[in-house]
Amino acid sequence: MLTQSIIVFGTNLMDVFESVSIDTLNSSADTIVFDTNNNRIILSYSSMGFTEYDDVRLTFSYTLNDIFVIPVHTTNSIQLESGSNTNVIGIQTGGNVSYIGITNSAWGAVKGYVYPTLKGVNVKLYYTNTSVLATNDSGLNISALSTIGTGQYVVSRIPAGIYDMEFSLSGTFKKELLTINVAANKITNISIITMRNATLKAGDEAPLQEIICYMDTNTRVVFPEGSVGKEFSVDIRILPLTDTQKAKIDESTLIKPPVDKDGMFGYQFDFYDVNDVAILGSLLQLDAVLYLAFDPLTNLGWGWEVKDLAIFYWDDNGNSDFSDSKWVRIGGTVDEVNNVITARVAYLHGFYAVMAKLVNEQGVIQNVVLRPKIFTPTGANDYYNTIKLSFEFDQGYDTYIVKIYDLFGNMVRSFERNTEGGTKFSQGEVAWDGNDNEGYSVKSGVYVYQVIVGGQTYSGTLVIVR
Repeated sequence: MLTQSIIVFGTNLMDVFESVSIDTLNSSADTIVFDTNNNRIILSYSSMGFTEYDDVRLTFSYTLNDIFVIPVHTTNSIQLESGSNTNVIGIQTGGNVSYIGITNSAWGAVKGYVYPTLKGVNVKLYYTNTSVLATNDSGLNISALSTIGTGQYVVSRIPAGIYDMEFSLSGTFKKELLTINVAANKITNISIITMRNATLKAGDEAPLQEIICYMDTNTRVVFPEGSVGKEFSVDIRILPLTDTQKAKIDESTLIKPPVDKDGMFGYQFDFYDVNDVAILGSLLQLDAVLYLAFDPLTNLGWGWEVKDLAIFYWDDNGNSDFSDSKWVRIGGTVDEVNNVITARVAYLHGFYAVMAKLVNEQGVIQNVVLRPKIFTPTGANDYYNTIKLSFEFDQGYDTYIVKIYDLFGNMVRSFERNTEGGTKFSQGEVAWDGNDNEGYSVKSGVYVYQVIVGGQTYSGTLVIVR
């Protein structure tokens, strides 16, 4: 009687297949050991052994394989049988030597990565220009779920042909679609897909909403209830600073010069209106809270201390020659525990960066910046449609007010911000669209603005041209 049987493979199976599993339910062996180091399977039986045959079932997991033959040697006679719907076949030669044959497959596979990675994204294939899910040779719908953490997905057993590929994720995401051509016996690699955020809900009754940067989930924007006035969507990406942005660091009197600019990056905000048309930024009804992540060690390499970090936005002055472009400091509060810096913003700009500040101003109200200097609320250029006023304070305050007057002393617009028991204001920002408190357009001309906080007032002028 046979008490042990050894199956030896002439090729390392793990070089050919993604995984190999053994079904022990149908075998009469007491123990089955897959010795991957020596590329063999050892079956041990009780003293009774077996007299006729044993049923050992192996499952090979793979994406695609070219024509390949694996010799199989056993201590006794072997009979290879293949399951249906597979291109792994058994080739019998008799005796104790047989072969596992891997033929060209009649189907292909699709492989790639998708953001966000903190959730599994559904990947489905449809017959092109239809809403009918495609099926494989077993009649099953062709789909996959991306791996949490890496975002990788593999869709296999796809009959050759052209398909519409859909990426979907419940919640605040738009569906992404692309058309692919799948060839037999070939893996089609897809470029990285980044899911776009769905349109934010707008109006006084809009709920609290949050947008996350999926390249660094500590970077995000939180929109309090009723803060979004008009519907828009925004996606956040990490991008390296351009040569122009690096050069403007040297020109700024508000940025501490870094030791080295290699590896410097910022956060690109991509905006789209309700019709999915790209826009430069977005005016808010109420302040949103901006959280930008930083790496203490990286900043140390640039010669910056964490306590000196601040948020800056890139202002390109609305044109492509960057003649009046600059970094505008809006400040912020540094959280050294979570390695983020936060700021309240009334307008979302297209590009932000975290850099070290030079402290070179005195007084309660500091670093007041008005951009653009002249604005045209009904103009064709988005940049000049809204005026942005940012400033910093010498300490935290519970409230601040911004008032705008015409030259006759009539107040046309006011903005009041209160912490309502929350974090005190160390900085502030307001954005004005050229309408008064009643929602009517004000006339062209010169206006006086005032920033009021801690019993102090800062005054300046702005110009509207219609």
